[in-house]
Amino acid sequence: MLRRASTRAGIVALGLAVALSTVGCSALLPTSDPGPQAASPQQPQQPQQQTVDAACGIVTAEWGLALDAWPAIEDPQDTGARQDFAKAETEHKAMIADLQKVADKIEAPDVRSVLDTTIDAHQRYADEIWGLLEDVPAGYPVVLDDPKNKLVIVGEKVSDYKRELAAADMQRYDLCGAVKSNQTGVQACEIVNQAWTDGAQAFNAAARSVSRGDITGGIESGEAALQQIKAAMIQVNVPEVLDELVVMYDAYETYYTGFSTVPTDDEMSRMSEDELIELTDRSDKMFQDWDGVLTRGVANLTTYCNGLD
Repeated sequence: MLRRASTRAGIVALGLAVALSTVGCSALLPTSDPGPQAASPQQPQQPQQQTVDAACGIVTAEWGLALDAWPAIEDPQDTGARQDFAKAETEHKAMIADLQKVADKIEAPDVRSVLDTTIDAHQRYADEIWGLLEDVPAGYPVVLDDPKNKLVIVGEKVSDYKRELAAADMQRYDLCGAVKSNQTGVQACEIVNQAWTDGAQAFNAAARSVSRGDITGGIESGEAALQQIKAAMIQVNVPEVLDELVVMYDAYETYYTGFSTVPTDDEMSRMSEDELIELTDRSDKMFQDWDGVLTRGVANLTTYCNGLD
């Protein structure tokens, strides 16, 4: 059920340097008793600022539930000859109101900023996209190579908004982690079989580019593929699926770190035979580690997803 992408590429390990520094402090004590002093007026106690952990607790519990409606809104159901875009707009704006209720509980600036970015993108989407789609005549053809085609124009705008939303989701995930939602196992497996697999195949192509000697191109496309894989992962909220994806994503990230530092042909031409053998051995081990994680993860997800049928 699940497509697996893996390839063999040259790998080198990276070293990590950590610097620590400390500072000392001293205090001055009075040499004599200054005598009684007037008590200073008591300052009003400042309210304690909400911590990031506390803010993230709210986000984890409520944000995903407020977003539950989005997959259905994003792809309106057909009502006769055309899709009901007016209904989609109404539901989208109701969802935005729910998101705003959650955001209004957040005081931690970093977390609130990310939520506000998401809400702003959704609001602009709702204000613009549904009206544009409603204005497209029924039966209007899509001509992909016509930049003036109405549906092509709307499609480009939708893609831009989705990139904004994905970037904000990535920041929110990095701050707070996964959120709770009513996502079903079937929905999670659809994400794995589509968005995740597309990213994995893009990563596979990048690794092949490196193995063929196109190091710069492979590194650039590999970084983009890694972001694509992560963007798919953070859409998943079902623990049984997400746990497997997190392990596999870590393996992808480690493997990318390796092939992004592979020596160039010129550098390898100056290496001794022993150095080349060592490089090959490290490459083999890195690949085997990566491939092993993917093999186990794909097997576990296949078992889970097939069990939902």
